[in-house]
Amino acid sequence: MYDEKRRDREESNINSCVRVASFDLQKCLPTPFLRCGQAFYRRQLYTLNLSVFESYNGKNEAYCYLWNESIARRGAQEIGSCILYDVQRVLNSTPSNKTQTEPLKLIYYSDRCSGQNHNFIMCMMFLNIIDQCQREGREATIIHKFMISGHSHMEVDSIHAAIERSKKRSTIDIETPRDWALFISQVRRKIPINVVELDQTKFLALKNLNIRFNRPKYNTDGPVIKLRDIIWFEYRTTAPGRVFYKQNVEDDYSCFIAINEAPHSEPYYLTPLNLEPIPLSQEKLEDLRNLLPFVSNKQYYEVMLKNLVVKKRGRKKLSKCDDHFEDDMDRLEEEYIK
Repeated sequence: MYDEKRRDREESNINSCVRVASFDLQKCLPTPFLRCGQAFYRRQLYTLNLSVFESYNGKNEAYCYLWNESIARRGAQEIGSCILYDVQRVLNSTPSNKTQTEPLKLIYYSDRCSGQNHNFIMCMMFLNIIDQCQREGREATIIHKFMISGHSHMEVDSIHAAIERSKKRSTIDIETPRDWALFISQVRRKIPINVVELDQTKFLALKNLNIRFNRPKYNTDGPVIKLRDIIWFEYRTTAPGRVFYKQNVEDDYSCFIAINEAPHSEPYYLTPLNLEPIPLSQEKLEDLRNLLPFVSNKQYYEVMLKNLVVKKRGRKKLSKCDDHFEDDMDRLEEEYIK
């Protein structure tokens, strides 16, 4: 897979129609990030950063999509919404087919975290983009390739390393998620980081795409589809509604049809996941209140704590994701798409 990624990057350097990107969610950034002992023993608000490292036409770009846990969580729908936003950015910045010598090809690399990247929700999101491109008369191919568990080092990791390095060297206090955005945008790198702060309107209910797409049990040749064994998904405007995949890099393509039998003449418009702040636990709210004496921007937390509601206690859902998504996981995907 490393060789495959290297060949894709080499192609992107000489072909302006090919863009290669790797993406990953950074380890949670505690907010406020204070230089005092009290902060070490208190629960803090998590600021989340999905980073994308993009290569095309002989140059590289870095993007960080930021939000905090009161805006959105960090599951498949949230990560898919970030990648959807990134694909739309690329589509808006590339010329139409009339000025291109060949169709646009977008290639994404990620780890195999089933709760975020390796699931059917991501498939539906990419299928919906392909449907949009076809309606606009644009030819495109989107490929999503997965690194092998335990061997998932990607170019995007250099962004996270630079942020962590700067964070250790810095002596400033980072009090709000907005401070993290300013801090990351000023990290010194050969490739500057473009920071995009996301609000709740950017996080869409991608699960609702099951109105248009369904996950079949068998592929077009008859065998059972084992989603967790797939390391390569491909979506084409020349074959809308079809998902081409591989279980090994050297394999030939297999295919399954994901679009529902009932035709849809109109596009499906996605709605936001939430329009109200995400509830936090009582313990975290209390700890944030206890940190107010050490924060100069008290108004931000006073307003935020006033608007946030306490998270309801009860039995944890099976779909609850673990905290440390920077580690590779190879869990069954079915529990995340119920």
